[in-house]
Amino acid sequence: MNDAPVSFAESDASVRWLGLARHRLVILGAVLALVADAVLRPGAPRVEFVLAAALVLALPGTSTRSWGELAVRHLRYLLRRRVHWVTVSVVERRLQLRAGVTRHVSCYDFDHRGRLDLSGDDLAVARRLAAMADAVALSGEGAHVSVHVEPGPRGPVTTLCTTAASAPPPQWRPRVTGAGAGSLAVGRRALLERRTYLRQDQGLCRVARVEGFAPGLETAAIESLSGAGDWISMSLHADVFAATRSRRLSARAVHRAGADGSVLRAAGFRASARRDVEFDELRRREQSVARGAALCRWALYVVVHASSLASLEQRSHELDARARAAGLRLDGGVGRQWDWYRYQLPGGLGW
Repeated sequence: MNDAPVSFAESDASVRWLGLARHRLVILGAVLALVADAVLRPGAPRVEFVLAAALVLALPGTSTRSWGELAVRHLRYLLRRRVHWVTVSVVERRLQLRAGVTRHVSCYDFDHRGRLDLSGDDLAVARRLAAMADAVALSGEGAHVSVHVEPGPRGPVTTLCTTAASAPPPQWRPRVTGAGAGSLAVGRRALLERRTYLRQDQGLCRVARVEGFAPGLETAAIESLSGAGDWISMSLHADVFAATRSRRLSARAVHRAGADGSVLRAAGFRASARRDVEFDELRRREQSVARGAALCRWALYVVVHASSLASLEQRSHELDARARAAGLRLDGGVGRQWDWYRYQLPGGLGW
């Protein structure tokens, strides 16, 4: 399971009429018709203006989100406080992180191989991590597992963090109590939130999120991002569902997709090849979960670090260019920097 539906072809939104996406043109036409009727027709109900405003808010904005969602995001940013605190402490050989919510995580170090791509030479490591996720799911309780790659004084440091009490895979050793850098450094630090970045004692940072990420599909692209320099850190997160909930969710998804297909066929429509492929993928996922595989919700975050705002903008543009060249979509998190900073911390605070 990933954070967006699996895509196997071009989206219908890419088809344009008169330079506009079809659905935007239809909604815009409905807005103009409602406004014209409300203005020109005597005694027209005022509710037409309300409907027109609602349709405008439903229009997709500059990203995949609608103008209404973007307005709510910015309103929340304006209403919440600007100074936030993150506290990292050691409790019974585990790290305790507090940032609005509290998480206890176990941390393990790995002999770094220079990238976070979970492919090639790292295939065995990826399989061991998948086996660990399966064991966590079968234990009956969900957990949060994340792999963090952060710049260190002697080069990049790779850390495995988990909220579960299970043993780590081979080649991972427990982190020395109290040791750590970056987001794992023990202590209390303040962050000042701005609309597009965060300010802390070490400088500025900006958190971006890879949209539509699914492991195994974009590994080469992740490798290209991780090679940008020592001014970025990456974190791959997996929210592991319990086995009982995984079976229920996968079965429900297959049932819903099958019911929708039956209705379409009964109405005389033929299912597209893309819909058939998506349904087959859902069936394979249900079978894997029935055999004991874990069902996870994935996310990949990239944090850009800089000492000044000009340097931060320059590095962010470079990261965006690398992402576009690699076929990745980055969401800059405008108005949500504090939320995403918490999400990318070990334990996924606030998920």
